[in-house]
Amino acid sequence: MHFAKSLGVGLIAATVALAIPSNDLILINTPPLVFQCDITQIVWVGGQEPYVLTVLKDNRIRQWFSDIPQTNANQTFFSWLTNIHQGQTVSLQVFDALGQTAPTGNFVVQPGPSNCSMII
Repeated sequence: MHFAKSLGVGLIAATVALAIPSNDLILINTPPLVFQCDITQIVWVGGQEPYVLTVLKDNRIRQWFSDIPQTNANQTFFSWLTNIHQGQTVSLQVFDALGQTAPTGNFVVQPGPSNCSMII
């Protein structure tokens, strides 16, 4: 009985996985270096436009950008003015039109210029 139940769950999972083509899965890169008040290039692949990008601190949304179009057929670029104080640990999460989400890992904002309005 357990085998049949496990097999049924496995088949459902496989069916769900097949429902979304692999090229539509969304993946976002964690930016390697992020500087306060500097432009950070955010890159992700997959998903369906339009996208929403959020900036999170302590698992709370601190900033969001909506209706981001796909940059090209292979990946999407977004230029983010990093208006976060140095030393803050934050992460990003992208959402697509299909309801998929992809998070980055946490990263620490490095010292940079202080000529922008900081949000945190």
